Amino acid sequence: MKAERPPTQSILILALFTTLISATLSACASHSTAGLAERRASLTGGSGADAGSDGMTEFATPWTLPDNRRSIRYPRTRYEDQDGRRGTIGDLAGKPMLVTFFYSRCQNSAKCSSAVARMAALQDGLKQHHLSDRVRLVLVTYEPQFDTPSRLLQFGADRGFAFGDNALAIRLDQSDHKRFVDDIEAPVNFNAGWVNTHGVELSLMDGRGRIVRKYQTVPWDNQAVIVDIRQVLTEP
Repeated sequence: MKAERPPTQSILILALFTTLISATLSACASHSTAGLAERRASLTGGSGADAGSDGMTEFATPWTLPDNRRSIRYPRTRYEDQDGRRGTIGDLAGKPMLVTFFYSRCQNSAKCSSAVARMAALQDGLKQHHLSDRVRLVLVTYEPQFDTPSRLLQFGADRGFAFGDNALAIRLDQSDHKRFVDDIEAPVNFNAGWVNTHGVELSLMDGRGRIVRKYQTVPWDNQAVIVDIRQVLTEP
């Protein structure tokens, strides 16, 4: 008959195995974080600390160099803003732009409401760094058929977003809406024109309307975004 291993010995072996697994996972995480910090430093000319205090850079897509950036294909997409003013997406070019999507009927406070509030906080951060006049912040509704200018205004104001020439909430013309959302690859699915499921992301565009990178989490790291804005502003 095979002798049974004493219970104490089994416990010790299990503890040793658990410790080894934990150490391996910790080493992998440290290596990944260090790699991200190095990539960040190479882009900004700074140290790994420039990645931001929240350590959220792993949720940003890779930085796209100017020659490799893709332009928005539909700059003539028409919009109406929170004050009823009309224009085209192309009219907003000329400055780096940060764009996020939302819709006022969203019932998940961790998504649309949080995203707009985070944009308001980013707005404050840009002001503190004296960058607010050099960057546009744009909130785009997923449901232009419902979100009238007054709803856009109310939803943003309730979450601390200060509207102005460089801070807008817009609804796209319904005939242009779907193709623009698809072009920018916004994380959303529709059912008969209404939002079915959606994610949250922030898109950074340069002054020529080309996508630089996306931040795919809420809350995104506003300090990291400001570092990226500074980088874009140094480009010719």
